[in-house]
Amino acid sequence: MKIINILIILLIIYSVEGNITKNGITLQSFELSQNSINWTSLNPSITFTLSISVTSSYFFEEFSGSIDGWAFNPYLIIPFQRDNIISSNENTNEIQFSVCVPVTTLNGCNIRPGQSSAECLYGFTFNQKPNPTNFYYQEIQGAFGSENTQLVIYQSLMAPELLEFNVQVHPDGPLVSMSFDILNYGRGLFEIQMTFSNVSEGYTYQNTLSLYSFQTADGLYYLEFLLSPQYSGTEYQIDLILISDFEGNVLSLNNSQIESQYGYNGFTIASNEFPLNTTVTGRLYNFTSNVPKVVQGSLLTDYTLLIVDLQLDDYRLLLNGFNAYTFCTTFYQNSTWVQIYCTLPPFKNYDPYSQLIFSAENALIGREDSIPFIYLNSNEKVRPKVNETKYSVASINQLQPFYIESNFTFECTSAAFNEIQLGNANSGIYLNSLISGNLTSGLISSWWLFNSEQGESLTDYLLAITDSKLQFLQINLKGPQTTPIKYQPNGSYASIQFSETIFDLTNYSSSSLPFIITTTTQDQDELVSSYFSFMALDQILSSAVTNHNDSSGSLLMSNGTTSIYHTFVNVNQLNLYGGTTTFQGDFLIEFNAQFLSNTVISQLLTSKCFTIKTPTFQPTIVTMFEVNAINPISTLENQFLNIMIQTKGQPVLGASIQIYSQFLKSYLSQSGPFTIECQLSSPFSYSSLVSEYQCQLPIYTWPTQRLFFNLELLIQGVPTTIYNLQLQQYGFTSFFDIIGPNDNGLVPTVSTFQTNFNSNTNGLTVNYQIVNPSNFAINQVDFYLFNRLVPINQQNSSFLNQILIYSDNQSILNQSISGTFTVNLCQLDAFQYQYQDIGIFISIPSVVSSIVGATNYQFPYEILVKMDPNEQKFPINLKLCDYSGPRLVDMGVLNPSSIYDTTDGPVNVTLYFDITDDLSGFYNLEGQIQSFDTTTNSYTEFYNDNFQLGNEALYNGNLNNGRYLFNWTIGQYSNGLYQFLPYQLNDIAGNIRQYTYQNILLQFSDNPYFITAYSAYPDPNLPQLNDISVTESSEISVSISGVASKVTVHFDCGQTEIIPLIPLNNTNYISSNLVSFTGSTQVYYFSICIKSTSMVDLCYSWLDLQHMGLPNSIILYNSYL
Repeated sequence: MKIINILIILLIIYSVEGNITKNGITLQSFELSQNSINWTSLNPSITFTLSISVTSSYFFEEFSGSIDGWAFNPYLIIPFQRDNIISSNENTNEIQFSVCVPVTTLNGCNIRPGQSSAECLYGFTFNQKPNPTNFYYQEIQGAFGSENTQLVIYQSLMAPELLEFNVQVHPDGPLVSMSFDILNYGRGLFEIQMTFSNVSEGYTYQNTLSLYSFQTADGLYYLEFLLSPQYSGTEYQIDLILISDFEGNVLSLNNSQIESQYGYNGFTIASNEFPLNTTVTGRLYNFTSNVPKVVQGSLLTDYTLLIVDLQLDDYRLLLNGFNAYTFCTTFYQNSTWVQIYCTLPPFKNYDPYSQLIFSAENALIGREDSIPFIYLNSNEKVRPKVNETKYSVASINQLQPFYIESNFTFECTSAAFNEIQLGNANSGIYLNSLISGNLTSGLISSWWLFNSEQGESLTDYLLAITDSKLQFLQINLKGPQTTPIKYQPNGSYASIQFSETIFDLTNYSSSSLPFIITTTTQDQDELVSSYFSFMALDQILSSAVTNHNDSSGSLLMSNGTTSIYHTFVNVNQLNLYGGTTTFQGDFLIEFNAQFLSNTVISQLLTSKCFTIKTPTFQPTIVTMFEVNAINPISTLENQFLNIMIQTKGQPVLGASIQIYSQFLKSYLSQSGPFTIECQLSSPFSYSSLVSEYQCQLPIYTWPTQRLFFNLELLIQGVPTTIYNLQLQQYGFTSFFDIIGPNDNGLVPTVSTFQTNFNSNTNGLTVNYQIVNPSNFAINQVDFYLFNRLVPINQQNSSFLNQILIYSDNQSILNQSISGTFTVNLCQLDAFQYQYQDIGIFISIPSVVSSIVGATNYQFPYEILVKMDPNEQKFPINLKLCDYSGPRLVDMGVLNPSSIYDTTDGPVNVTLYFDITDDLSGFYNLEGQIQSFDTTTNSYTEFYNDNFQLGNEALYNGNLNNGRYLFNWTIGQYSNGLYQFLPYQLNDIAGNIRQYTYQNILLQFSDNPYFITAYSAYPDPNLPQLNDISVTESSEISVSISGVASKVTVHFDCGQTEIIPLIPLNNTNYISSNLVSFTGSTQVYYFSICIKSTSMVDLCYSWLDLQHMGLPNSIILYNSYL
């Protein structure tokens, strides 16, 4: 069956009879829901209904076409397909269908700024053999009359109106707030732009600020910014205000107009701002360096240390030092003298233009310097080699997707390995897992999911290897002969069913609608994935996983050719928030599906428009802002500021405090404020409309300063700012005067650093003592392990470089702490085989890191190695580290029988799994049981269930090489073939090994793991669904007849959840605490699945429940989201 595409652009108010015939297609009548559209903020749509008659009967099955915008947009194609058909009569060869088209999809018929209206000049295309048939707009007008066929889009030509404009300078600092009360006549505001300049003597300063986000808590729009009188003066004038809308209308106000209409022509800020102590001009620092003009790096031991000494003007400067091939740390001698230690490893690429770059900045100015040098490396033109390749299979002959393993032996000359890329495998597979040797000569191993139908082939493929010198070798290799599966052309098809079309966000922050995907396939060409797109905003929407081999619960039924999936599409406020305004009204959804054969189905759902209903605006106000201290606030007396925020109005799903500091970039900066996330302390009440949040600001490290702030609230899920001016108007605290300690010039130091390494266990022990003589408290000391040979910033390298191995979170002020810790390197999650030349450095977050940025007190490897009696010598025994997952060696049935007779009762079957794991030991196996017919490769009475096998099921042997038993009961009256598919094995170290059914067949071709059950009689107690009810406590109650082994509800809350119901007796089941599974308060649609004792799944989709007249949705309230 082919997908049918049809395109629309039009609508009419009543049905008109006419007659146009072309190539056996007669256009008989059509109807537009309206002839004119007033395009406002609510996006409307047009429904087009068309009747045709045809002479070819095949057209009923292969029906396709489009409504086209040739005259005004040649790329506009709005398709429809068989799903758009309302009725058809093969006796009269007549078809009636409709298409819904949002005005956004029409793009307003390309209406231009300054145009009050635009006419849609549409046409129709019907795809038939051998050539498509077109009906042009002039022909349609001639047959049906222009008064009936005309469609006109109207837009507003009225510019926005500024009803009120206010400017207020904060009474306690240089924070300027502007509020705009704007009346808009069109689709929405596009931009508010304000230009201002300094008129103080001796200053030249002008800036333009723009507002593009128009989410509002009180109906007004705000521009708010922080200035520095030291930098830009105190007297300012407002030069220009521009307010534009989406129609292109612009309100322009110059300085005199602003003064005459609103009483403002400028503003003044005070010059005596709270202490700034920030350099406004000057060099910020002086520096000297030991960087040589030429750096030689030709040997494995050629590590080169580059040191730059910086004398800082201010201890609060944000400092960075970096180079693409170096590893840099900041070693503070005192609060204003810092040495940047940059270690250049060997085997870097020859570069005559290398440079060490470092920079510093404060709130107002920045500075960057670089020191050039030449890097030399012998043998720089010797390319890396691949000496040997091995694969886990000898050939790939029409195989379904499977996990393939590959080994590559490589050799680099005066360089370190970077990566191997296979060009014809999944558009480039990158291999970088070293399993033996070292980074100059070793063995790389990897495994990945191989699918020959997605363009992957190893018959002749391109291999590329690169090293640390960026030397590059491409070679053509011959691997396993690859023959793709021969799928039948057009053998896979997917159709969509839906009935609900309204995403109702009037009372919820999120809304989900259910969909049924039905696939028809041949040759086991099953569905791999699908997704839905929000066409108006070009977004992929959240939906369930729809993979035939996935056990997430979306697959409800499969018989080998037809499969049915339950999925959903979720829309939330953030989806609709395009950065300017919230989308509302009608839109289209596009469905996309991909099959194993790489067949892609793309279908724009135009039979009905989807509609978004957004809540009517109601103010959300801050009713409480309580702080546990009053200004001025001493950091010695208050380590934390605790703030309680209470709001009233719409649900607030998140809150944060955004702090603006003179030591940060100001409001004028793109870097934005420093943000403190708040925690929900009292969930939203649907009766009082109140939410409460608790915020904690760690001020104990903050220097003396005045801080301004605002609130960022997720009102109904949309980021909305409560500006500082609003907090002032509410009568709340709007700034913090922080009185911090004075800088005494001292910094933390390491007085003791000792290491010990046990090669028998790979245990690393560190003994340390940290002294903090400064006046600033620190409460965190971090110890990092890093790979010295691979710099953290090395380009084109996907190797991990540094691992946080330990944090000491003791608070230190004018005292010392000491401690000892031991870590097993093999048990570090990120530790890899290539970590062979390793070292440790220490990093202490700066005393002002929470305000200034990421500057840290660090102690370089080169300093610590001199303090360490062991000299950081870590002879790692890599044979003790477990980097590979368990392997399934054998599986089968103990005392197997060709047929298990279940006529007289259930039968117990014991399966065995022989599993090896090299070091840590086997942990568990995850698998799937499905009914299957090997003769026709089709699914019989559908049965699908998961199973797990843990290491407690060990029968003999040990966790490194053992046999595990799994007992399975075949229920009475079971009749079918059941396959066991282990899809993932896990070991204790966390390594995994994955399998597909094809992997099982490749490894165990003589034992495909089928169990055949037979019953002379059908199940007399096969269950069926009788009734569903939703209880007052928002639980689902299910009544069945017959006998079930399990009843589950499948519903969607960000993913498909399978929730077992609790049996009250043999026929009644009920859910428990459904709200614990929810992601947000909304309506959830569900399906019900019943497992019979005779191994049959009976699933009722939400659509089945609707047709049965039973409840298929439930409202679940999650007060926290």
